[in-house]
Amino acid sequence: MTGSRKRLTRCAWAAASLLLTVGTSHAGEGRDLFEGRSRSTATAMIADGVMVPVRAVACASCHGRDGRGGREAGIAAPAIVRAREGSMAPASLPDGYDRQAFSQALATGVAHDGRKLSRHMPRYQFDAEAVDGLWDYLGQLQAESQRGVEDHVLRFTVIGPPDASRQVQDISRKLNAALARLPRRFGRALEVTVEVWPDPALADGCPGAASLALVIPPPAHGAELLSHAARCGVPVIAPAFAVTGTEDARLVRAVFASLQQQWAALRAAAGPDLRVALPADMSEAEIAAAASLRGLTTDGRSASVLVPFGLDRLAEKPGPLRIFTTADHSARSLELWLAAGATITVTQVRSGTKPPDGVSPMDTMIDLVATLLDLSTRRAGASPTRSSLIASFDGLRVERPGWPVLDYARHRLTGTQDVQLLTIRP
Repeated sequence: MTGSRKRLTRCAWAAASLLLTVGTSHAGEGRDLFEGRSRSTATAMIADGVMVPVRAVACASCHGRDGRGGREAGIAAPAIVRAREGSMAPASLPDGYDRQAFSQALATGVAHDGRKLSRHMPRYQFDAEAVDGLWDYLGQLQAESQRGVEDHVLRFTVIGPPDASRQVQDISRKLNAALARLPRRFGRALEVTVEVWPDPALADGCPGAASLALVIPPPAHGAELLSHAARCGVPVIAPAFAVTGTEDARLVRAVFASLQQQWAALRAAAGPDLRVALPADMSEAEIAAAASLRGLTTDGRSASVLVPFGLDRLAEKPGPLRIFTTADHSARSLELWLAAGATITVTQVRSGTKPPDGVSPMDTMIDLVATLLDLSTRRAGASPTRSSLIASFDGLRVERPGWPVLDYARHRLTGTQDVQLLTIRP
């Protein structure tokens, strides 16, 4: 790639991120309403006149996250954006609707032409600002859901922190080489581009804004990155760290057993006399995940302790304990606890058939991700969206050397719950 083309590509990424964050406050509020994340106190009337919070009957639940239609409780819901197959032209709502007709349909269930909408369609009690937000968001939904879908390319983003640019470039180069060996699907090649995140120039921007999905995001800023990507509707495939287990499988598809799955394995090995040591600096995602540990005491008298987020975040002084913890990069902490007489049981989540000799763990993961992108983009069809790409993982089963079998029909978020335990004695 020439220097001028690189500069143009960087400008395109920046422009795409700014488009999603500047001057679109209405659309941002509309996204939250559409996807059921809004804190609005508005209500909607469902069957038999029952009133429920609007987040309980989110538009995306029935019409799909890309607005192309879907099913809920066995009932088909129509498309609410008009897809233009193979085109990146801006979306338009179904013919005949303007804001006033749209507002009427939401509130009364009467279409723009006087037809009565399905009785299964909730009657929403929105104020004018909420209607404006939904209208604005639907107006940009089709184009947003197909970011990264170009005439001859499906584009993904490999992302990493500023201090790991060389490593991220190396991952991108190897992954692009693997993708280049694949046949085109529906006339398009698969490519990955590199993005630095967090980017000080786009502090409020969306990671991977110009791509179909993020792939192999690193552990650095992992929870924060997943949160930002979810807020922006950008899917994440194969994070290079264990997700907590509370993430939305409509936005994330992981390749390791989750932290919650690892904790279950550790608790089974530890037995009933177990306490938990929670760090004081937990993120919101970690707090939500740690709710599954309710019932475990924090009483310091037990000699068996579950350390859910890695030894590096254990505040106690090293001593002769039985520690059950998840794998992390805190080798120094491990040495200190072993030297103090602790017995440590740690999770391992990368078991599976042995990879060929000389193949590094990262090369194994790149091979796996290339396979996942190949299979999922084929299943997503000729006009993929971010939503249809992630949905294409449902039912996907993948076996690759050096990795557990991934079966997304059984484990929708992670593909696996394979956890091995390694006990290290002083």
